[in-house]
Amino acid sequence: MQFRADGYQWIADALEKETKAALRQVRDRVGRDRHVPQVRFFTTNGDGIDLVRCRLVDMPLESFSRCIWGTFTSTMTYDDWSVQCLERLDDNTCYCRVVFDHGIAPNVPLRLNILQRQVRTKDRVVIVLRNVVEDNEFPLPPQSVRLLMNGWFVFDRDHQNATLARTLVQCHATRTDNNLSEEQEIQRAKDPPHYNRPRKPWLRQLVGRLFDAVDATNTAKLHVSPPEAANLVIRKHSAASNGNYLESR
Repeated sequence: MQFRADGYQWIADALEKETKAALRQVRDRVGRDRHVPQVRFFTTNGDGIDLVRCRLVDMPLESFSRCIWGTFTSTMTYDDWSVQCLERLDDNTCYCRVVFDHGIAPNVPLRLNILQRQVRTKDRVVIVLRNVVEDNEFPLPPQSVRLLMNGWFVFDRDHQNATLARTLVQCHATRTDNNLSEEQEIQRAKDPPHYNRPRKPWLRQLVGRLFDAVDATNTAKLHVSPPEAANLVIRKHSAASNGNYLESR
């Protein structure tokens, strides 16, 4: 158990150290405007997608952050997804199994084991997360899609009754090609037919579905206006330029 706890600590520490870099990436993608509620998807130079959002929420920092942390870490079943707490190391570190019922395709779930840490200071709350793809203690069932994900959710007190919420989630998708078992071959047959087309559009759709499921839950709990879904955009981003973008409908 101590070995696992040390491993969790190492992962969470590494993510926490990257918080400033994550905030720089958010600023690079959305500029200095503090309220850009539209969710934006940026393609990276590698085979990945970054999800970015920066918005002001009309709610005190303590209430807003407590709600988000509860959604991420409390065992619960929602309309299209569920959370099961596997291990809770302390009040601020939790390891969960998250299942998105239609994550890979309609009626084909995506299951993730996700480590999450919350760091609280007087005027800021940071939630960092990373999914763990190999775990002998809590093994995942065979899945034809492997999603790799890092996330930073940074909430700052704007004034007494408002919170500046900035989000960066980095995602990459790979296939579990090696030494497929019969069960895995059957699972692969359920893959969406467009999976073998260019990877980034497929990954953007996958990440969008996951985000929409979580965001709908938070919106209902917080009673705040949902993001402007009609204005979702996907952009190509490189280190040299913020890049051009094409609207993705």
